[in-house]
Amino acid sequence: MGFALLQRLRSEGWPVVVHDIDPQRCKAAKALGATVARHAAEVAQHCRQTLVVVVDAAQTAEVLWGDHGLHTQARPGDVVWLCPTLGPQDVEDAAARLAALGVTVMDAPMSGGPLRAQQGEMSLMLAGPPFVLQAHEALLSTLARQRFVISDKAGDAARTKLLNNLLAAINLAGAAEVLALAQQWGLNARQTLSVIEASSGQSWIGSDRLRRALDNDFAPRAHTTLLAKDSRLALEACALAGSPTPGLGQMAAQRFAQACEQGLGALDDASLFLQAGGQPEPAAAQDEAAALRACTELAAHLGLGGVQAQVLGRFSNLAVGLPPHGMVARVATGTARWRAAEQAQHEMAVAQALAHAGAPAVRPAVSAIAGAHRHLAGPHAWVSQGRTWHISLWQRAEVLTAQPEPIAAGQALAACHAALAQASLPLRADWGMFEEVHRLLDDPYLLHQGAAPDDVALVRHLTQACQQRLHALCPALQALHGDAHLNNVWATPQGPLWGDWEDTIHGPVEWDAACLVAGARVLGTEVAWSEAALQGWWQAREAQGVAPSAALLDECVLGRTLFVTAWLWALGAAQANPERQARLAGRLAWLRAQA
Repeated sequence: MGFALLQRLRSEGWPVVVHDIDPQRCKAAKALGATVARHAAEVAQHCRQTLVVVVDAAQTAEVLWGDHGLHTQARPGDVVWLCPTLGPQDVEDAAARLAALGVTVMDAPMSGGPLRAQQGEMSLMLAGPPFVLQAHEALLSTLARQRFVISDKAGDAARTKLLNNLLAAINLAGAAEVLALAQQWGLNARQTLSVIEASSGQSWIGSDRLRRALDNDFAPRAHTTLLAKDSRLALEACALAGSPTPGLGQMAAQRFAQACEQGLGALDDASLFLQAGGQPEPAAAQDEAAALRACTELAAHLGLGGVQAQVLGRFSNLAVGLPPHGMVARVATGTARWRAAEQAQHEMAVAQALAHAGAPAVRPAVSAIAGAHRHLAGPHAWVSQGRTWHISLWQRAEVLTAQPEPIAAGQALAACHAALAQASLPLRADWGMFEEVHRLLDDPYLLHQGAAPDDVALVRHLTQACQQRLHALCPALQALHGDAHLNNVWATPQGPLWGDWEDTIHGPVEWDAACLVAGARVLGTEVAWSEAALQGWWQAREAQGVAPSAALLDECVLGRTLFVTAWLWALGAAQANPERQARLAGRLAWLRAQA
């Protein structure tokens, strides 16, 4: 917003002195003809009016009161326009402190976004002395098409902006939840949104953000952190004023906070659709239609008549429901380039062994026809319209909407480990996860997916070192889940069930434990759930008479992070999917710190 205001002022011939902590912004400002100052104090030294356009109260305080803050050079008669969305008390405190220096504060939060600011079409909410508004009409008319004079009391404009933003958060949270629900009901999301836009459920922010979400466009215009901050500030202002806490506002604030905890904070706040369980429409819709056709054809070939294939989830691969039969098909899409057929065969052998042992895992599909049970799971290599699709079939479980209870989920994973330790399975190479990482890193396609050569070299180096340290620890090896995180365990009426065994490998059980917590420890997401699940797994392993190794766990957290980083590159995170892009950037930052 600050740069957009600079563009507007310069286009109208205003002289501007600017300071920014980003050197690239300063360089761009200079190219527009602005004078670049070394710090905020130097801005105040040259200017009688200063617009503070930063993110939050902490940054505002640094601009005003830091070692090189405005207060060191402010003069009586100066005007400071506070444009961020701040808590009313922060605005009042700043106004009182600056008044002691003879400086007037104008409470002036903005609305409209960078494009409208650049065009002089944004809105300003204004609270402060009327004579300041009159004296600076030319500035205000340059910046804003709409000006709402709230009162002459600094803090009231902040209160108004917080009320607006709290309602925006409520509207967006509700719209995201409803459109995600439409997808879960099998409705066309775009058509549903069009109906809402022409009916009583319409909201501008819902339409604007959810159109982008369906297009998989999460490039930040307004970061998710901003409405998370603003809804929190609104609730804090309620508490300070002694007002009742608004229930819908509290729920919306929780949704935005959760989105930030899940790593969506740096994305556009359209990402609340992801937090609500919504799925962007895939770019390759024709591929999806072809996959559904293949599932329908395979079902008919297996004697499953009347199937109406429908997408249940778009993840690394495609999950397809096969009603009226209680089955789910998993179609290899994202992983198909790198995964060999024997991987799918081994996965099914593991799943059959778990089913035979009664372990808490999703069952391969069977069908009772003419009194006999037929194993239909596959995996199947089905040719449809000249293309081979690798499809496995699974019994559909009754999945609850709540997260699985974490300690019980960890205990269920330990039960799967115990069953696999006793199972007779086809031989597999030890430490297959590292073989897969090297195979991915050696594939030139990875660079076409946007992986930076220096980062690939770093991951390769760390992988080799991690392998050596793990081999030196000489752990016992067995069949594992390989990808044991929150999204692969489901709450059911019978308790947690572990699914999605396609990453099945041969390694130490601490690898699966690392899968539980690596995301939490590297990205800070789902920390409470992950650590509680680890606790449940650890206690269950001790009860089985096998004490886990903390040293192995720590090393496996590194190995797991390297594995996921390579796969994020392979799945196109560096170029296409903003959510994965953010997770990739977080993991790379953590890995660089380990080097």
